Formats: sequence, C-alpha cells, structure tokens
Amino acid sequence: MTKFYVYEHWRPDIDMPFYVGKGKGKRANIMYGRNRRHKNIQSKLKRLGMFVEVKMVANGLTEEEAFQFEVNQIAMWRSKGVDLVNLTAGGEGGSNPSDETRELMRRAKIGRKLTTEQKEKISKTVKIVLSSPEMKTKLSISIKESSKKPEVKENRSKGQKSRMRTKEHYEKVSAALMGRKLSPEHAEKSRKASLGRKQSIEEIERRRLANTGRKRSPEFCARMSNAWTEERKKIYALEMLERNRKNLDRKRIEEGLHLASLTGDAKIAYQNKLNRLEYRRAWNKRSRKQHMLFENSEVLT
Repeated sequence: MTKFYVYEHWRPDIDMPFYVGKGKGKRANIMYGRNRRHKNIQSKLKRLGMFVEVKMVANGLTEEEAFQFEVNQIAMWRSKGVDLVNLTAGGEGGSNPSDETRELMRRAKIGRKLTTEQKEKISKTVKIVLSSPEMKTKLSISIKESSKKPEVKENRSKGQKSRMRTKEHYEKVSAALMGRKLSPEHAEKSRKASLGRKQSIEEIERRRLANTGRKRSPEFCARMSNAWTEERKKIYALEMLERNRKNLDRKRIEEGLHLASLTGDAKIAYQNKLNRLEYRRAWNKRSRKQHMLFENSEVLT
C-alpha cells in the first residue's frame, strides 16, 4: 500500500532540519511522544514564540520504500554536518526498534517521574483501548502464543522464584481473595485444568507443612461440607472408576509384554502368577462394586 511518506521537522530560528521521520496519516504533525531532544527543541521554539515546521519530502510510498528513503535522507543530512535528533540511522520504525534503540530509550526513561495528570491520562487511554473487543482478542492470542515459548516460560519462572514476598504481601492477597466467588464457567475450567496434573514431591511436602496444625473455622468447615453435594460425589466416583480402569489397562499391557518375553518354565510360572492376580482383581472389583452400590446406587446404574 502506497500510503506512507517521509517528512522533516525544521527549526525556524536557524532554518535547519533537526528530525527526519517516516509515517502515515497525521503522524508528521503529532508532536507528543517524541524523544527528549526533540521535546527540548519544541520547548525552546515555544519560548521564542515559534513552532516546528513540517516539510513533506516524499509521498505515496510503500512502507519499505519509506524506510529506505528515510535512511538515505538521514545519511544525507548527517553527511553535511547537520545535528539530527534521530536516535538511529532510520529504517526501523517505532513499532520494532533495534536493541540499541531500545537501550537508548530505556536510559532516557531512567529517573523520569510522571505527574499525576500524566498517569491519569495514560490510565484513561489504556482503558479506552482495552475496552475494544478486537483489542482484547488480539491481546489474548498474543499472550497465549508467547506463553508457549520455552524462553518466555523460563524467564517467568526465574522472575517468580527471585521475588521475595513479605508477610504483608500474602495478607493483602488473602484479604483480596476472601469472599470472592468464581463463576461456574471459571470453576469448571479450573477443575478440568487440575485433572491428571501430577504434583512434585516438593509441592506436596510444602502443602503438607502449610496445613499442619492449621485450624479451620466452623464456617469454612460448614461451607466445604455443603459444597460436597451428592452430584459432586457421583462425578468424583465416576472419575475414580475411569482412572482405575486406565491404570489397570496399562498394567495388563506391561504384564503381557513381559510374559511374551519369557520362555519355558519361567513363562509358565509367570502365567500362573498372572492368573492368581486376575482372580484377586476380579474379587476386589466385585467387592468394590457392592460397596459403591450400597453407598450410591445411581453411580453404576
């Protein structure tokens, strides 16, 4: 698309350019969001009762052509000894700056404190942008894709481990979550996400120690008792049956493979062992069924 252009900002007091840029739409006439040296020149011109002059150098370019033209224009002015305030040699664009540009931008913001008015203005702008359904969808997709990258996971893990949380922090989090109720969709999503998840030995031990000696309030015990409804009991019983069935199928496959690898008397002895094991399994299954039928007759019907 040929909607990009290259522009220059000039100083009327010395009749010289001080910035070369590439953009589209109203970008050339927008003076906020510029780097510190650009803002300093704007302030100086205002004190003199002057304003930045905008001159269009090229129009109707594609983005690649505009980037290349910008590079050539910056190189041309700098070769003549003109002191431009551009942070780079051009051709990068503010949407994807190089590592050197990022470092310069980071250093420029060190020690900078925003006023209350600036913070409120930024907050309002962000809220307006995030209120758009399209923007929410884009952010969600972007976060999900970036979260799958191994380097992102590793950096997040290191950042969380390096954070030293105080007792006050945990108390604030506890107070914020107290009385908070999850929606049915959120609760179901959390339940499914935790199914089949294997906890590490360290995590199990940490939870055990955290719960040791912990006293539950009568209100909490009553709430937990009421939450364990008959329907949840049925769902839990069915899940346990399915889990046991899968474990048994896996064990039978392993036993069958081991039996196939044996020969002679060893194979006969192992087959007799499996026969006795299957008899015990059938007996246990029959007993378990009778117990579950007695406790909850609707689970296995």
